[in-house]
Amino acid sequence: MKIVDLTWDVYRWPRPTQISNGSNTYSDGVLLLLTVWTDANIAGSGWIGGTAAERPLELFIGYAAYYRDRVIGLDPLDSEALAARLEDGHIKTFGFGGAHCQVTGALNCALWDVRGRHEQQPVHRLLSGSDQKRRVRGYIAGGYYYGEDEGGKGIEILRQELRHNVDVLGAKSVKIKVGNPTVGLEIDEKRVAAAREEIGSDVELMVDANCAFKEVETAISYARAFAPYDLFWLEEPFRPDDFEAHRRLASETEIPIATGENISTVAHFQEMISQGVLKVVNADVTILAGGYDAGMTVGRLAKAHGCIVAPHGCQELQCHYVAAADEAEGRLEIYPRKLDPERDRIFPNPLKMDADGFVNIPDLPGIGLTPNLEALAPHRVSPSKA
Repeated sequence: MKIVDLTWDVYRWPRPTQISNGSNTYSDGVLLLLTVWTDANIAGSGWIGGTAAERPLELFIGYAAYYRDRVIGLDPLDSEALAARLEDGHIKTFGFGGAHCQVTGALNCALWDVRGRHEQQPVHRLLSGSDQKRRVRGYIAGGYYYGEDEGGKGIEILRQELRHNVDVLGAKSVKIKVGNPTVGLEIDEKRVAAAREEIGSDVELMVDANCAFKEVETAISYARAFAPYDLFWLEEPFRPDDFEAHRRLASETEIPIATGENISTVAHFQEMISQGVLKVVNADVTILAGGYDAGMTVGRLAKAHGCIVAPHGCQELQCHYVAAADEAEGRLEIYPRKLDPERDRIFPNPLKMDADGFVNIPDLPGIGLTPNLEALAPHRVSPSKA
């Protein structure tokens, strides 16, 4: 089998309301869909973006066009060798992250989709080598800022959201945002306290700073304030390249540190994991150069050092990764309809939690949860080829 073409489309749609975390505000939903076509009449898809992922993906088209000319004629079933070929020799030009890694990560996912469709197997089964049906524990992402102030309006909205996540969606794990410098520690502690009170002691509570902290002392003060609330993890306190800040924070708190959604290489993960400061690895197979192949390498490193794997981002792609890399202890991030109502149209077969908070991973061939092209069509903002 050979690759005969690579095509792409960018889609953008308005969000009903803006959402804000510790560092960013998101107005639109946006998605770049890559499709690998083969001479066996089998096509596979991978993508970048989705909910809470606003990026100028229109600029990524040039990268997709660049790689199209370099993958035609290659074997789509040899995804690991193809990933290495695309990475070698491009460090000087593209660096270690950014659009280059995201395009090649999504391309790798598309190759695994091709392989799954070719072998009539789900991607998680091919990645793990196991024929067993798989279930992973999910957690509901959200807890964004809703105009928090001393009046408490935002905190009440947060309470309502968490109540819905637990009582209606069946969540046994939830995550909220912290660290926004315009909000401050006093209100953030009230938000965390309200969250813990609302969900009770039996539901896991994670917090995510989205790289908001610039000084280690600030992060330490937040961690100390949050200590009484039994946090399952503190995510992305700093930029992922600030190794010393992570080391210092880890030495000052017992809250497990999570990071990785902005890490693009296996080598970077290896350094972070080997230093012993991480307990949770938030790899994202559409940001990590090498996609699923690199993600499995990171997963093996994580498990060898006693970490859990909790991938970031689009659940339809990441569910296969966490199921294969860490079914027993991993966590799957799930974006609920509330954050982006259009999502249910774009992904019409949503992953749902059972009463125990676990999610059944689909056994459809390939990724099995690819976007609905008919629903996406009105949102198309770019041509299929440059």
